[in-house]
Amino acid sequence: MAGATLTVDTSVWVNKVAQLQVTTGQSMREVLNEEWPLLMEKIIDFTPPKTLAQGRAAVARDIQKTMRSFDPADIRTEGIREIVEKKDFEAYAIVASRVKTGPMAGTTAVPFSTEIHTRARTARGRVGRDLRQVVLGYDAKTLKAYIKVMQEEVGWAKAGWMQAMLLLGGSVAGFVSRHSPGHGAVVDMRDDEFRPSLTAINRTPWAIRKDEGERIIQSAYNSRAVAIFAKVRTKLRLAIQKSGFRQYGG
Repeated sequence: MAGATLTVDTSVWVNKVAQLQVTTGQSMREVLNEEWPLLMEKIIDFTPPKTLAQGRAAVARDIQKTMRSFDPADIRTEGIREIVEKKDFEAYAIVASRVKTGPMAGTTAVPFSTEIHTRARTARGRVGRDLRQVVLGYDAKTLKAYIKVMQEEVGWAKAGWMQAMLLLGGSVAGFVSRHSPGHGAVVDMRDDEFRPSLTAINRTPWAIRKDEGERIIQSAYNSRAVAIFAKVRTKLRLAIQKSGFRQYGG
């Protein structure tokens, strides 16, 4: 389903799709046309973040673990105000080393740099521990602008599934569609005489992470397999009712 670097067990889903084909009498192409958008919808739903707001909050939270603005509300004296406004790192270090409580305790003032954030990111693109670093003066505005730029990336992982979703007329949220569909692809083999199929390829770094990408894709397949099983049972029950036969047994 995803890239070749992931291992996902699709056997249960494939089995349920075959059952649905037999139950409905449809061609495999017709069944895929019906089920593919539902599978992709589930995968996109499971791919983080759930919402734009959730994603934006996560980005801001991660960046602020690496450096955050010294809050003007925490300025208690003119001396501290002067240190902050002049970006006097040496003076800040002296004061911070002397206080045991309050917003300066245990913090270090650093010049703003995007590398502070990028170096702190893990392979998952997240930031672990809080570095307790603050930026001073005009760097506060620069940091705010940087957070806004990085928040524009929210929805990128979901966008890797966009081409596969749009193939059969599906749709994606606006914060996903704003990204280029070039982050993914879809291989359409529905007309293959022996093994009709569809394959979605997500080329974003998120999709090849075994710790999350693989687990989420597997969960989506499993979820749809359960849903297809329920659909088959419903269709069989309706067919029996329509035929006039009664069901017996416990």
